[in-house]
Amino acid sequence: MSEVQRSYILEIKEWFDEMLVEFLDRYEDIDLHPHLEHALLSKGKRVRPIVVVLAAESMGGSRNDVADLALALELVHTASLVHDDIIDHEELRRGLPSVRTKWSPDDALLAGDVLIALAMELVSAFHPTIIRKMAHAAFELAYGEYLELHFHLSETTEEQYFAMIQKKTTTLFRSAVECVALHVGGEKRTIDALSTFASNFGYAYQLRDDLAGLQLVPEKKQENVENLRVSLPLIHSYSVSDRETGQQLLDLLHQFRDSNGHSPLPKLRKLLEETHSIQYCLQAWGEYLHKARDALTP
Repeated sequence: MSEVQRSYILEIKEWFDEMLVEFLDRYEDIDLHPHLEHALLSKGKRVRPIVVVLAAESMGGSRNDVADLALALELVHTASLVHDDIIDHEELRRGLPSVRTKWSPDDALLAGDVLIALAMELVSAFHPTIIRKMAHAAFELAYGEYLELHFHLSETTEEQYFAMIQKKTTTLFRSAVECVALHVGGEKRTIDALSTFASNFGYAYQLRDDLAGLQLVPEKKQENVENLRVSLPLIHSYSVSDRETGQQLLDLLHQFRDSNGHSPLPKLRKLLEETHSIQYCLQAWGEYLHKARDALTP
């Protein structure tokens, strides 16, 4: 990424952050305002709003045309994180106490619900097709989370895993650019290219999270590795292992729940290196990034 591109994206992020503060100010009188502020203003990367603005401006629209859509997507995404932290008993989110830790799981549940309700209110003035797409994206996200929560390593295939992240991660990215296209207009070729970009970018984004969960991305580490979920490196390692190594992998995962201060992560990473599963995930990540870039290449 060039310095010009980096500055452009940073400028979009700063614009969105300012708009988000103004949006939250509308609700400063409600008791849940501190919860919403804490969840929304805690160092988020704003990837989804940035994608929305880039899509709009690439089709001749302006960021102000899609401001409410960008806000709605960030609210839905943040709600999913707030609810995730309840499920996983996470104490931290982005280096700060999670909403469930700072207040309570009950408060966090309701704060997440309010974020979803506010997102739906934001898109209520858009075309009915956009409203349906947003609602469906929220449904897919929640159902993808449910599937992931109930995955068992010994029973999960790569095909099932990618079907899950299509729901949990890629749908929101793809819906974002499709909703922008419906709102600001655009040539079919541009819309198709952006949709392909968003889908592949979503897969790459999730694979990066998989690596972060194993603390393999230095600048993006998971807050609590005890809550490690089934991911592509683990699925690949188990699928290529013999019975003894596969059982060793399962035993290491069980140790995360009762590590007594001695993390099994180094042993787990060593096993994943021996089965070439880290490299396998890195390769898949790179392939999806290339597909995303290629979609935008004339």
